Amino acid sequence: MRFQTSFLVSLLLTLPVFGSLEPPTAADDAELMALEARAARNAAALKKRATNPPAKAPAKAPAKAPAKAPVKAPAQAPAKAPAKAPVKAPAQAPVKAPANVPAKSPAAAPAAKAPAKAPAKAPAKAKCTQAQIAKALQARYAEFGLNRHEARAGIVHPGGKNRVNLFHGTNPRLGESLEAGVNLLKTRPTGDFNHKPEVPGGFYLTDSVIAAAQFACFGAVLDQFAPLKVDVFEYTWNGPGADVFEFPGKTKDWKDFQVYNDNPDTTRENVNSPFRPKAVEIYKNQMITGPMDAAEDNHMTDEFQQYAIVNQPAVNSRLKLVTAHRNIICKNVPKANALTSTLYIKGQAGNPGFQTLLAKLQNPLLVVPLENCVIE
Repeated sequence: MRFQTSFLVSLLLTLPVFGSLEPPTAADDAELMALEARAARNAAALKKRATNPPAKAPAKAPAKAPAKAPVKAPAQAPAKAPAKAPVKAPAQAPVKAPANVPAKSPAAAPAAKAPAKAPAKAPAKAKCTQAQIAKALQARYAEFGLNRHEARAGIVHPGGKNRVNLFHGTNPRLGESLEAGVNLLKTRPTGDFNHKPEVPGGFYLTDSVIAAAQFACFGAVLDQFAPLKVDVFEYTWNGPGADVFEFPGKTKDWKDFQVYNDNPDTTRENVNSPFRPKAVEIYKNQMITGPMDAAEDNHMTDEFQQYAIVNQPAVNSRLKLVTAHRNIICKNVPKANALTSTLYIKGQAGNPGFQTLLAKLQNPLLVVPLENCVIE
């Protein structure tokens, strides 16, 4: 039908070309228009039939599948999960924690009771006086007593020309150098019985372990502060045949010799001293012995006896290290004349009470805090 309509239209349009037909009349035009209208309707009907079948299939398939899946999945999952989790967790945690913690913590912390008690107790006990400490130490050492022989003889200081055990007290930091050996060049250039350059130095010892500890704790402290603990080195001095000068006591020569050695100029000998001739003779000896009782020795016992070796070859050949008595506690050592003659004798080598005394000197619990004062 569609082919026939096109053919008629084409035929009508070509008629004037050939010129054998008459021009179309009004009736022809009307008929032509009717034909064209019919052809248009038929074409429209054909188009409608061609487009209607695909319109049904896409309308059903895409409409149903997307409509069900997106609606049900998002509606159920997000609605239930957020509704339960965020509501219960925040409701319990923020309410209980802040309510309990801030309420208890500020109440317990400002218990300004601790600082109030500490200052109240501290001032209650003052620092112990030396007399109180001496009395406490006397009680701790009360077990020591002298037999009749010791009491009758008193303190006997052995001579430097004998074979004797002597003691040197020192700060523990200096102990390592002594274990390596005694070098007079490393000792102090001046002392009671030595002056440089007359002699290279002086190594000082005493004849009682407790006297050596007393000097190390309270004597000429090189560090300018009293140590808490000291070490005492015990030596054997082989004195027979040695050249030894002994001051018999606190004589004028003993005093003048100390004044001679007190000269601070250690670059030259003290040639201007009136005591120089005697000093030269004294320095010809290997060891010099005598009392130690200068003004600056007020913390030492008056019974202190010192032995100064001023000759390095004598140190090397006659002085032998026996042992080191470590960790002697300075609070256990009596000051000045609180170190009695009894304790001095018990501290001499060979005395039956030596080991007992040494154990007390090393005992950290010997002197506990006293009732009315604090021992520092």
